Amino acid sequence: MTTEQRPQPGATPAGATPDAEGSPGAGAIPGVEGTPGAGAIPGVGAIPGVEGTPDAGRCPACAAVVFPHDRFCERCGTGLRPGDPPGDRADLDLGSAAGVSDRGLVHRTNEDGFALRVLAGPVDDRPAATLAVVCDGVSTAPGSGPAAVRAARDAVDLLAQLAGMLTAPPATPPHPGGTSSDSTGDSGDSGDTRPLGSRPGPVPPGGDTARWQASALRAAAATAQRSAVATISGPDDAPACTFVAAIVTPGRLTVGWLGDSRAYLIDRSGARLLTADDTLAAEAVRAGLLPPERAETGPGAHTITHWIGTGSASAVPRVAATALNGPGRVVLCSDGLWNYLSAAGALADRIAELPTDAPALAVARHLTTVALARGGGDNITVIVIDIPGSKDDHLHL
Repeated sequence: MTTEQRPQPGATPAGATPDAEGSPGAGAIPGVEGTPGAGAIPGVGAIPGVEGTPDAGRCPACAAVVFPHDRFCERCGTGLRPGDPPGDRADLDLGSAAGVSDRGLVHRTNEDGFALRVLAGPVDDRPAATLAVVCDGVSTAPGSGPAAVRAARDAVDLLAQLAGMLTAPPATPPHPGGTSSDSTGDSGDSGDTRPLGSRPGPVPPGGDTARWQASALRAAAATAQRSAVATISGPDDAPACTFVAAIVTPGRLTVGWLGDSRAYLIDRSGARLLTADDTLAAEAVRAGLLPPERAETGPGAHTITHWIGTGSASAVPRVAATALNGPGRVVLCSDGLWNYLSAAGALADRIAELPTDAPALAVARHLTTVALARGGGDNITVIVIDIPGSKDDHLHL
């Protein structure tokens, strides 16, 4: 798979930039590491004006700047040398949030996509917002892998744009009447961010926060839908993928989803699953046609009823929100993980095998390793987001 974030076979340093692919299987592949001095990249021309890098070129897939020692494009993950294996492992470390995506042990390619963004906060080095999306491409639908990658990337780009506007302080103090003023002195609804509505100042806690986050997730899903369909490049392509997204702001988590990728929350209030699968079996359970224990094993357990891409009847996600009682962790994942750790308690138990101060990347890697050790029957994608408490808090479940 290619993901929306920087690729590193086996590991990605903190501060990595968006978009990625990495290495196949459970670990790094020998020889995938960079090879300085390897010469110009075949078929990639030099870029005039890139100071000090006469051999710099452009990725043939996405046109990002690449250099002679690069074996993979750092933006889209495309292999840059003939004979290089496709990148099927990505590890992204953003400090308070991290993601891992792995091909698993059965599938030949990784058709999951993920994207992750952390927006800096004004105080205490705590994020103003953390934004995450996981899309799981349907392996039987041609073109789903690239669609999942682009859908996740573009959805998080939109969320970052909206969250940046809606969590930042206003450029000028609001007038007593509640409207903002531009440099000409004219007042008006300059904070309008349709379809989210007006924002004359910082978003207050409570209802307004809930409103903009839910609206933002619906807008992100619509963007993901358009992006997935836009990847169609031939008559045989019919891409389809799941969608699960999270917006984490101080004290609040909002998630939206289509399909059977999931969001979990583990905090002081316990461990719980926040999403409800959109599958034939899960809908049969909700309709009383199957017993609850058959939701993940009965007919249609992995046949999704809502998705992003070709033939989607509706790209409007269901949305759920909850207050956060940190410290804790948010986990977004594809079914490559939850096939083995479905119950929220089981997931929390595996996380508890690590020290309470383990970084998000260590948790994501540990959960991926658990899925691989249990069989790795599907592509595995895991995003972990830390929920801070007070400085002296530790998470014990």
